Amino acid sequence: MNASERAHLAAMGLQPPSNEAHAPLLARRRDIRERADALRVRTLITTPAVYRRGRRGMTIKEKGRFRLGRRQHKLMQRCQNAEAKAYREMVGKFVHNAPNPIRKPRCHLKWLPDFLRKGTLPLLERKDLAGVAEETARYAIEQAEKHAALLDKWEWGYFTLRSRRQHEGYARLARRAAIH
Repeated sequence: MNASERAHLAAMGLQPPSNEAHAPLLARRRDIRERADALRVRTLITTPAVYRRGRRGMTIKEKGRFRLGRRQHKLMQRCQNAEAKAYREMVGKFVHNAPNPIRKPRCHLKWLPDFLRKGTLPLLERKDLAGVAEETARYAIEQAEKHAALLDKWEWGYFTLRSRRQHEGYARLARRAAIH
């Protein structure tokens, strides 16, 4: 909160918000960080031939359950991508040369706190921007957890070993997106 906003609140006879008001926000950030730290993406170490043999051993019922889980995951993935797009558009609306939060998460991680601290935006817009950033991180960690659960439960579910490796990478990428 910058000096002009504090003066405005004082003129209205109101106290500036204390740090206790931000406690639920910090608890959500801490929860996202703990979930990301606890997440481990299991890498299946095998050859493509062994993978094909394992896949042939799956029953039709198991393959159907895997497809159902993937379908539900894709719906959540679309929601996460829509949330990330909304966040990117919101950041672009305020600052046109801001680092892309999806393509350059580390640069964005350094840029965002400084931008919010400067006080160039009104308090309400800063709060909205921080809230959307947290929602994006929450969706990303949920997506990573779902990927990891599918990879753990259905070792042979993906059509090829290459496809499985690709989804292991997606799980790691979503985990990093939640942290950064």
